Amino acid sequence: MQLQGFRLRRFLIEPNNEYVFNEQQPQPDNSQLSFNFNFLQLPNLPAFNVPLAISVQAQKGSEAACRVLRMECEVEGIFVFQGQLSDDLIETLITNALTILYGTLRGLVLNATGLIHGGPYMLPALNFAEAAERMVEEKKAALAKQAGAPAPA
Repeated sequence: MQLQGFRLRRFLIEPNNEYVFNEQQPQPDNSQLSFNFNFLQLPNLPAFNVPLAISVQAQKGSEAACRVLRMECEVEGIFVFQGQLSDDLIETLITNALTILYGTLRGLVLNATGLIHGGPYMLPALNFAEAAERMVEEKKAALAKQAGAPAPA
C-alpha cells in the first residue's frame, strides 16, 4: 500500500487565549476527541479514498485547563494497492491508512499550535485497529442483509 495523494480539507483550531501553562503544576488536558472515517474503493482502480475527520472539544467546566477550546480537522488520502483483497487484508489496509493519515495530521497540528497562545498541542496516540475491525464487520452485515442471508456472527 502506498499513499498516492493527500489533501487537507478542513483545518480549524480555536486556541484558549485564557490558558496559562504552569510548569510546577501541569494540568491534564480535559479535551474530548472524536473521529470519523470511511474507506472507499475507487471505481476501476486499485486505489482507495480514505477521508478522516478529527474533532477536539474542551469539556464544559474544564476549559481553563485546555490549550485548545475547539479543533476540527479533515484529511483525505488516496492509497494505491496491488493485489487480491480479503476481509483481513482490508482491515489491515484501513488500520494502516488511518495511522498514516493521523500521524501526518498530528504533525500539522503540533506545528500550527506551536505558533499560537498556549503552545504546542499534541493529539493523543490512537489505535485504529478496533475501528477498522468494526467497519469490516458492519460492511459484511450490510452485504449479508442485501443478499437476504443471515448476518455473520
